[in-house]
Parts: sequence; structure tokens; C-alpha cells
Amino acid sequence: MKIALLGGMVNNMYLLTKALRRLNYNAFYIRDPLDTFMLHQPFWLDTYGQFSPSDIKKYSSFSQWKEFEEKIGWKKEPYLIDPLDITSIKPAPSPQINSQLTRYFFFRRYNRTLEWKKIQSTIKGFDLLISCGVHSILNARLSGKPYYIWSHGGDIRYLLGLEGETTGFLNKIYHYATINMLRDAFNSAEGILLNDPTSIYTDGTPSVTKTKQKLIHKNITSLPLPSFIPPPSSEKDSPLPSDKINILIPSRFDLKWKQQDIFLKGLAKSKNKNLYRVTILSWGKNANLIQKYIHNLGLGSVVKIVGQVFTKPMLLKFYKKHDIVVDQFGIGTFGSICMEALSVNVPVMIYIDEAAFKHSPEMIPPVLNARNVDDVTIQLNSIAEDKDKLVELRRNIKKWYIKNLGDIAFQKRFQNILGDKL
Repeated sequence: MKIALLGGMVNNMYLLTKALRRLNYNAFYIRDPLDTFMLHQPFWLDTYGQFSPSDIKKYSSFSQWKEFEEKIGWKKEPYLIDPLDITSIKPAPSPQINSQLTRYFFFRRYNRTLEWKKIQSTIKGFDLLISCGVHSILNARLSGKPYYIWSHGGDIRYLLGLEGETTGFLNKIYHYATINMLRDAFNSAEGILLNDPTSIYTDGTPSVTKTKQKLIHKNITSLPLPSFIPPPSSEKDSPLPSDKINILIPSRFDLKWKQQDIFLKGLAKSKNKNLYRVTILSWGKNANLIQKYIHNLGLGSVVKIVGQVFTKPMLLKFYKKHDIVVDQFGIGTFGSICMEALSVNVPVMIYIDEAAFKHSPEMIPPVLNARNVDDVTIQLNSIAEDKDKLVELRRNIKKWYIKNLGDIAFQKRFQNILGDKL
């Protein structure tokens, strides 16, 4: 079976492609030429590098990325397909869509564009599609092929009307039509796969719940991100000084979703704060407030700001230099940052709502669990007074990760999901 993974989120789709090929599946990644966000480009998983936050929005077209990739010497994997490299186009299939309005919208808005024609021409040669993101899900629906949706969250929020709202008559029609197309695409999918094991149940009914809205589908399954194995590095590691406990805050600084201010306030209250050395990667929605928090909380001698964004291999290398990685305190479950750190056996401080894992308690990771400022302070004081706590935690992390997120566990889940289709 020839499997195509379609979508711009390399942290999801390209990563999944790598894992499937590692497990001997005939999988290919089809790059989304309409997605120009830096952290979504394939080189982000294949190279060691770091960039300033201003670089993230520097490139705004597929051709600019092609030039950049040639400049840094990035070599495209043979299983990665760039649709815009195609010179000849086969006719795209006629979409079988429920709504006349939706069908009209497909042809007028998308199916007449060169990019979409090339994507449709590319995916004709595959037996099964796995897609994520609004555009890629609609492309999968257009293809006439069986497909799964591996949602990254934004596509479901768009479907439920929680994202994408706009003003202006024509824009409102566009938003309404896109939601209708997405609803048809979700209903027509073979199944919906979710990275988050806590979001698929509400009162025992398979569903995805966002605020008061719910998406119910006949087949919703948890498929956590597989392991990421970085390419070999020619550079030797230079360890950080071991006189203190080194902590890294790598994810975007976001006071709404990540709430890293909770950690900084908890650190400021700790009687042992001077035993820690904290590094913050300065990027994200509220990055401009980091210096203010450090100053107001009196953490100038404890916290260092690094104004760089790291590619995935470089980030994992950086994780391993630290004793603890700090993730988020507002969501109650884990995502890629937590899983990446655990994959290299580094303890994570994060808020995990254990009650949300009632349908999958085995997926509760061994972490330094902290919900609020006081929890953070307690954890930091406890570690400072007994550093063996981290040693024991690392042992538990390794066992848990191999059992629940390692390649064998991932392959078993994937085979159970696709069943006879494989």
C-alpha cells in the first residue's frame, strides 16, 4: 500500500512519514506549497541550525524557500514530494460533494488554481491519504481516495467556528463555505486521529470537545506523535556547567496557552532559586514581556534570555544539556515539547490534569506536575533538597516512553487503526 501524508505541519506529517518509513511502510510526504511558515518547512526536521525570531516571517513564498534550502545545502529526501516541481498535470477527479454551494466553491476558489491542480495530480498515485490542516483536508476530500484526518487542532477549531471568523460580506461567505466543506470532509473521512489522548471522549462518547461545541465521528482514535530521531551531528556537545540545576523554557512565550509566567513566579518564590540556572528561548506572542517579568520578579541573576529559535535536531540536542524542560501550565495535557524532551530522557515540568486521562490512564507521563505558582515552588524546593529525585524520574521516563510512545507502541496503534486497509 502506498500512503501519502498531506499537510504543511512538518512537526506532524513529515515526522509521521519518517516514522512510518522507519517501520517499513511505503509512505511519502507531500509538501503543502501554500504553507510558508518557517517552522513548517521540511528542513526544520533535517538540519542543525538556529535563527532569530524575525527570520520566522522573512520568507513568504514557496520559491523563496527553495532558494533558502539550496543556500543552506539541504538535501530533499527521496520520499518528499514538492507538487510545484511537477511540469505535467493529469486531470484532477471530479469532486463528489454533497452541497451545490460547496461544489461551486471548490471549483471557483481552489480547483482552478495551479497549486491545487498539481497537488491533486500528485495524490492520484496513492492508495491512502493522511491529511492535516484545512487546505490539505479539503484536498484529500477532493481526491476520491480513502483518507484519514490527523488533526493538529486548528482545523477542528475552524470547523467548529472557533477560528477564522472575519468581517465583510464576501469574507463571511468564504468562511461559511469553508466550514461546510470541512464538515463534509470530516464526515467523509475514514477516521479522525488525534495526538492528544485526553480530547477524544466526553461522557464516554467518542468526540472532540472545544468549549461548548462538539464534533462527533464514527471513528475517532488517539495516535500520539511518534519518536523523532534526529540526523547525526558532526559537532561535539559542550555541556553546561554542572554547579547548578539547568532548566530550559523552549516553547513560544504565550501567557494564554503556555502560561510560563506561572513558572517564573514560582521560581521567584523558591528559597532555593539561586541553585537554578534558567534559559528562555525568546520568541512567541508575548516574548516582549519576558524581560519585564525577569526584572519585576528579581530573577536577573537566575534567568538568561536567548533570542534564537532552534531547528528540531538542534533543539533536542539543547534539551539534553539541561536537567529540566519547562512546558505549559494551562492546557492540562502534553504536546510535542513534552514528548520531545521525554524522548531524550529529560524530566519535564508541566501541568497534567490526571482526571482528563480517565479513558487512558496509562498515557499519564511521569513528569514534575505543577498547576499553579505554589506547585512550581514546591517542586523546585523539593528538587533542590533531593537531586536524586531527577535520577529516579529519568528511570521512570525511559520505561514509560518505550512502553507508550516508542516505535513498537506506535506501530501497534497504527496497525490497529488501519486494520484491513494495510
